[in-house]
Amino acid sequence: MPELFIPVERGQSWDSSPFRTQEDLNRLWEHLFDGYRQDVPPVPKEGGTIRVGVGIDFVKFKEFDEVAGTMNIRMNLRLCWVDERLSFAAQDFFNMSWDNAGDNVPIRSSMVWTPDVTVMNEVGGLVNLLDTRHSSPLLLSDDSFKNETGVNVRWSRPIDVVSNCEVDMTQYPFDEQRCYVEIGSWASSLRQMSLVVQPFFMEREVHSPEFRVLNITVRTKDVFTRSTAQKFNEVRYEVVLQRHPHFYVMNFVLPMVALTGLAVSTMWMNPGNIGPRVNSGTKMLLCVVSIIFITARGRPAIHGDIWMDRFQSHCLALAMSAVLESLCIDWLQKASKNLSWFPKVDTVDSLLRALICCALTFTICYDASEIKRYNVLDEYASFQAGSTQLLVALVYIIFCGMLLASFLSFGFRSLPANWQHWVLGKAEDNCTKPESDGRSKRASESDGWLRRPSWSHTPEPSKRRHRMSSISSVECAELQGSPGYRLPGQLGFDTKSQYSLLQENNLSPIHKSP
Repeated sequence: MPELFIPVERGQSWDSSPFRTQEDLNRLWEHLFDGYRQDVPPVPKEGGTIRVGVGIDFVKFKEFDEVAGTMNIRMNLRLCWVDERLSFAAQDFFNMSWDNAGDNVPIRSSMVWTPDVTVMNEVGGLVNLLDTRHSSPLLLSDDSFKNETGVNVRWSRPIDVVSNCEVDMTQYPFDEQRCYVEIGSWASSLRQMSLVVQPFFMEREVHSPEFRVLNITVRTKDVFTRSTAQKFNEVRYEVVLQRHPHFYVMNFVLPMVALTGLAVSTMWMNPGNIGPRVNSGTKMLLCVVSIIFITARGRPAIHGDIWMDRFQSHCLALAMSAVLESLCIDWLQKASKNLSWFPKVDTVDSLLRALICCALTFTICYDASEIKRYNVLDEYASFQAGSTQLLVALVYIIFCGMLLASFLSFGFRSLPANWQHWVLGKAEDNCTKPESDGRSKRASESDGWLRRPSWSHTPEPSKRRHRMSSISSVECAELQGSPGYRLPGQLGFDTKSQYSLLQENNLSPIHKSP
């Protein structure tokens, strides 16, 4: 078994220790605690109140509960004071002076008087905080340290604190929370004890995966209580917590923005394929609703409107507007056939599409501007991961492209017909006129009724259609005054009989054999 242990040997330089012999330390112990009463508080030489130094070392931030409004944090409560009953000179007992900061005597806290300083806003229970029987030991220094600093007893207590917070969830998940740790005496008023703020030390990082400790400030205040009619001195630490939004942006915000943009982009599908267009928009709408259900599990169940609720409501409304727009276009395609005064369906579609895209861009930018921590442009730089920055940049580009395409489409539809053809590079309008040289060809190839005329009765007016060809706008205007002109799709009746029509086209009727 000896090979499993490392030899514990005495150091080579024995003079580095503050103690020389055990007899010297026993003699000091008898001097300190002979007649000492730990239940009686010390009184300074000059009289007056006991001055206790207070400081905090924040060790680890454990948890933040939005619903309960509490913060759980691990910290070391550092107290220091002077007790004249424990004064001694190291030269008298060890035949040497203590000139090192580590030269002190460790003592159990239950052996001496300790101030009843604790966390006043603790909501997890004050019993464990006030019980010092099983607490950490304190350090006792000699007179040289007391003359230099004004204290000779130092005590660092590791404690777990559950303190209250002022929860403000309006900016969730980009929120900043303010929590407070109030240190004060439980029974000693300002006439008996005054607290002096000492520098606190953040010896290690106290950030958590979800929150970052942004700032810690400290101030003292006097609190008057009516029950005792006394003032109490308190030290208040304000801890500002900043939530890390990367998880929420990657899993909730950006997918919601992407699905809303896809739902709006279905309006660029051809109105002739209105069925697939409505079907695609409805699928995107259902995906938006599904994300709302998923985020509801992680959302704190508190009263009031938060940023995430407003953002999701806006995305849901925009996705619904895209589907409703497609349904309106489907109805207009059927209703416009009986309404000659109604504008073209393509123009109405372009106008509604531009309005919805403008609403989408404005709403997303407005929601981003409500984040007090960033503006719209700085929000891109706030993401540390390269993949997140790439995704955010892609969303920005898509929104700008959709907005530009909507304005260009609506502006093109608003131009006159000849301007539209000029933009497209076409020199001719789509105005049509009947071909005069195509009658003989249609009469011989397609009009089969010419081969079987009925000579026993007067034929009814002809309902044949003229094949149209593209002509210039000037020729179109000249043809509008001619008797044989009619617009494409306009029904017209010839007053000529079949016999006169045959004569005009130099065709002879085909007689049936008797």
